[in-house]
Amino acid sequence: MDIKSKQTKYQSRSLFIFISSIMLSLFAFLPLSNTLWAEKLNLGGLIQIGSWETSTPPGQAGTTLSAEKTAVGFAEEIDGEIIYGVRGEICVSNGGERATEGLTIIDTVQVKAGAGGFEDYYSETVDVSIKPILEPGEGYCYPYEISFDPPVAEKTGFRNTAKVTIANHSGWLPGGNHCEGPDPCYFGPTPKIGFELPEPPTLATELFATQSTFTILETISGETFYSTQGEICITNTGIHYTKGLLIQTSVQNQVKDAFEDKATSEFSGIELAPEEKYCYSYDLSFPDPEETLKEPQLLTIVTINNYVGWLGHSENCPEELCAFGKKLISALEFPIPPPPTPTETPVPVEDTTTLSVEKSAMGFVNITVEGEPQYGVQGEVCVKNEGNIPTENLALFDTVQLKTSSEEGAPFESYFEIQLDTKDKPILDAGELFCYPYAFTFILPESEVIQFRNTVNAAITNYVEWLPGEENCLGPESCLYGPIASAEFELPDAPDAEEPDGEEPDGEEPDGEEPDGEEPDGEEPDGEEPDGEEPDGEEPDGEEPDGEEPDGEEPDGEEPDGEEPDGEEPDTEEPDTEEPDTEEPDTEE
Repeated sequence: MDIKSKQTKYQSRSLFIFISSIMLSLFAFLPLSNTLWAEKLNLGGLIQIGSWETSTPPGQAGTTLSAEKTAVGFAEEIDGEIIYGVRGEICVSNGGERATEGLTIIDTVQVKAGAGGFEDYYSETVDVSIKPILEPGEGYCYPYEISFDPPVAEKTGFRNTAKVTIANHSGWLPGGNHCEGPDPCYFGPTPKIGFELPEPPTLATELFATQSTFTILETISGETFYSTQGEICITNTGIHYTKGLLIQTSVQNQVKDAFEDKATSEFSGIELAPEEKYCYSYDLSFPDPEETLKEPQLLTIVTINNYVGWLGHSENCPEELCAFGKKLISALEFPIPPPPTPTETPVPVEDTTTLSVEKSAMGFVNITVEGEPQYGVQGEVCVKNEGNIPTENLALFDTVQLKTSSEEGAPFESYFEIQLDTKDKPILDAGELFCYPYAFTFILPESEVIQFRNTVNAAITNYVEWLPGEENCLGPESCLYGPIASAEFELPDAPDAEEPDGEEPDGEEPDGEEPDGEEPDGEEPDGEEPDGEEPDGEEPDGEEPDGEEPDGEEPDGEEPDGEEPDGEEPDTEEPDTEEPDTEEPDTEE
């Protein structure tokens, strides 16, 4: 090395030492708080700048980084909560000849309690997406902010570090002395700086409150109630959120020398932002007191736990929390209640249950798979509870009744009985009406039936005057009783009762003409014996012998060869459809 080179090297070192001495002198006189660059450490708060320049193995090309950072602690109110943290910038410079690859910054809050060293407390990755690559010679400052809950221990020191790494740092490429590979090794500077957390804001606030009220008298079930209604409006006139807002309202009456609460209400669960207003609606009532209302008043107390001058651990509040706020008093004037009016003693309503019933009936015929007709009746039974209590054990007994004699006044006789299903509505409430559909089949009797009737008995076990122990039901067991309803019906002809067209029974000629007005040689319909043959060539006089009604069906659907009767019905009349004068059978089970 020549003399000029040695001189240049010596001058560079002297200049570096001189500049370093000046910087140390300046920092010795700078304040150690409320600045971005002061660190409350023994080193005088110097900004740490990491810079490495290492040799690059042959065949490899990397770059170098330098970094410095700022850190300022904060304690701020956000939505009524104190948030602690640190914020600042991390400035990174690329001092090499290659662009950076995989730039990553991890910022860490470190704490130190007592005489021990700093330990990692909370870390976050800094967003570098705004400038993910630094070109050769390029630098950029990345902002950061970390929020954290500070430790409870007193005299805690805080420091903030940033680990800045890239995947192509000089000297740390795969295959080099510090990175065996094949994966890249991240490396870079780690600047550090101390910071302090400021004192939190006091969060104290103030309130403004008003109340409105009006009074009324109410009569509920014959009893007089005093009622007061209105609004209580609270405004947060401070600069911080309220804490523990509570509204207590009461109507008071002076008894002797003290006020007693007659009705109270309480409301909480909301907090007010600065300048926010909230109105609470109240409605308080109480029955007519035994004592005279003397100077009644509405008392409202609105409190919070962070009122100005009443924060915890203060002169006014030695405890941790104290509720303090506004007190509102409004005089009340209630209307004078009217004198009581004599009331008649109400007549007790007896619990009774009666029923009304109606029914419909329509006959039908079905053909079984064996080809036999199957007769039945269908319709609805409509039952209404005419009492004031629900029915008990409702039962419907349906009976098919027959009249087999055409004599006047001939009674109906019970032929087939069935109990109808009431599962769709087993209980009828007071005044309730329900219609129960029904349909069932029965076998026709062998004797001739003049008329069909369907009768239903709707019975319950709590029918009025039919309870156990009463005259109609000696008990001890309950008695079924209820009204009866009837409806007459007819059975239609079976669909296959007619012979096919053109066929004569018993082998007669198919021309359908009867010789000389004689009756057909076949059987008389419905099993009736003919009353004898008409004289040759004479027309039938249209009247059935013995006053009986004709069966109404000609064999094979053919009319006799004689003239039709004069359009008049046979001389016999249909049986009277009115109910016979006989008593209904007793429906008691």
